[in-house]
Amino acid sequence: MGARLAAEERLSYATVYDPDASPTTPGDTARAARAIVDSGVDVLMFVGGDGTARDICDSAGPDTPVVGVPAGVKMHSGVFAFTPEDAARAAIAVALSRAPTDFADVVDLDEAARERGDLTTRIYGRMLTPVMPEIQHGKSRPPSESDSVAGMADELRTRLRGDCCHVFGPGTTVQGIGAKLGHRLSLLGVDVHCAGRLAVDIASSELDAVVAGRPVQIVVSPIGGQGVVLGRGNQQIGPALLERLPPEDLIIVCSPRKLAGLAGRLRLDTASPDLNARFAGPRRVITGRGETAIVELR
Repeated sequence: MGARLAAEERLSYATVYDPDASPTTPGDTARAARAIVDSGVDVLMFVGGDGTARDICDSAGPDTPVVGVPAGVKMHSGVFAFTPEDAARAAIAVALSRAPTDFADVVDLDEAARERGDLTTRIYGRMLTPVMPEIQHGKSRPPSESDSVAGMADELRTRLRGDCCHVFGPGTTVQGIGAKLGHRLSLLGVDVHCAGRLAVDIASSELDAVVAGRPVQIVVSPIGGQGVVLGRGNQQIGPALLERLPPEDLIIVCSPRKLAGLAGRLRLDTASPDLNARFAGPRRVITGRGETAIVELR
């Protein structure tokens, strides 16, 4: 877990856990976290998503600050930094005693609720983490948006061009809007409506093949509690598509209630700083019928 890279960079390091077999399991993650904490580190950093956070929460204990580097499919827990760079800054601040710490929820999708079509989360535990702007707020429950879905769908109709393939991101907001548009979209996948056909929950390579040579518009909604628009939960929308997408054809939809909960801050977490910069800046967000908000996307 990083030893090879540390050696290549000629960093001082110590190996405190070596798994017995390959491939490794969640149990190895838990045992490694315990060994790292027992070695007396100032801060434990990990790379992954909510599943990894749960594994570490089970074993790391309550006394060592933890910082998550976002690299998973689901990152709803309040222990993640917004970007890898933010994670580094947070870890350094803790190590230098320059950041207060407090307990943050470790959450993951409630799979039973998901089967019922309800995208909610469960709290599995708490871990000590820095209290800094670089660390996201946790997402315990998504706000209700049924009151504004119809209005957002009506407004979206006026913006979707007939010559384009329309790519729809995951989440309850986009799924609800899609239903108003006559599309039965997946809850957690990326879907595309192109040339009269709807492809549901497709992989990145399939998406690129479907939209090859065609103009595209992408409809996404920020993740509640985090405000991430691209790069989390919708990694199927990959660099090849984003590099050719005009920034104005990234259409963001968000209910006023959810946007207020995000304090008007939306974020990008794509595969590269150049792609983040391509879509960053003031953006118009559809919030209802004839209603938009100007939000800084960064």
